[in-house]
Amino acid sequence: MTTEAQRRAAANYRARNANRARLPGVFLTPEEAELLDELAEIYGTKRDAIIEGLKMLAKAHKMR
Repeated sequence: MTTEAQRRAAANYRARNANRARLPGVFLTPEEAELLDELAEIYGTKRDAIIEGLKMLAKAHKMR
């Protein structure tokens, strides 16, 4: 059973994030999870580690 407050909160969440890009959720192997954790220690967060990796790939492929 969903309350009116929950419905409003969900609608607000969808409206606030409607035009924001998202990364899809994926399952990681233990080795991939460990690598991401190690990179997160270097870059501060897992998100920052992923973004830095994307920037490095773009630079390596001369996209930017």
